[in-house]
Amino acid sequence: EKEIGEADTEVISQLKAEGVLVIPVSTSSNYWMINFVTRKTVSDETLGRLAQISGHVVWMNVGFTSVTDDQLRMVAGLQKLRALYLNNTGITDHGVLNLKDLKELRYLNLVATQTTDQTLSALAAMDQLKKVYLYGNRMSSRAIRDYLQRVPAVGYPLPSAIFLLPHRGKEAGLAAVGASPWAGIDRHAAVTGNITRIG
Repeated sequence: EKEIGEADTEVISQLKAEGVLVIPVSTSSNYWMINFVTRKTVSDETLGRLAQISGHVVWMNVGFTSVTDDQLRMVAGLQKLRALYLNNTGITDHGVLNLKDLKELRYLNLVATQTTDQTLSALAAMDQLKKVYLYGNRMSSRAIRDYLQRVPAVGYPLPSAIFLLPHRGKEAGLAAVGASPWAGIDRHAAVTGNITRIG
């Protein structure tokens, strides 16, 4: 991945002051991971700040927060986003549709959301996805089976995978994004508390 210039340090400082965990992918990288693990309310103002460094954000966790379908329109402006955690939120099919133009998105966690079979139709058109995590939502088993048949492969680390994880409370659906060139994500697992390395 080609490196870019530094993100606006004032914006980074503002995000941290608002209780958002902001971590570089690695000590030598200008790409950032955004984690709302210590802040459960997602405001339009905070998302607006993220828009100012949109080209630098590659990983984002808004699981267990108040994020809404409409706010995902703002999230969709983070065009470099590779991994997005929406688990345990009120997100519905309408919200997922707002993400359809995230061409770099590889990982999407929809565990314990309000998504239905309609979301699977939207995901089928997002062929850049490598892993989609589904559990505890409103999808039918038949629709999930049909969706699985439409992806190239199932299982890590094959090109595409959908994991149906058993419910484990707050640990449900937490899993790895992958390795190089984003190995820094794995190194920060202990800090974020939201990734478990697989494979």
